[in-house]
Amino acid sequence: MYQIFLTKNAAKEIKKQGKQFKKKASEILQNLALDPTPPLAERLTGELDFIYSYHFSFAGTSFRLAYTIDKKNISITVITVGPRENFYKILRQKFK
Repeated sequence: MYQIFLTKNAAKEIKKQGKQFKKKASEILQNLALDPTPPLAERLTGELDFIYSYHFSFAGTSFRLAYTIDKKNISITVITVGPRENFYKILRQKFK
């Protein structure tokens, strides 16, 4: 089982969305701890090819959860969570 770590930004984004979203995010993180590359996740390409993006919906909105996998230390670090709209643009800005 992988250990899950949240960046300050990811924790803030999850908290900002409310209790029900936090519950949904917790379920997703528990599943990622068991299988870090499920069918709903994809490895990004190009300059962000070290990041995985998990796709899910909540309250009729498409969300993305960006994370990295450290196989050596058996850990996952969640970078950020947010609605699909402009998600990848914002993610690219974080790594310029």
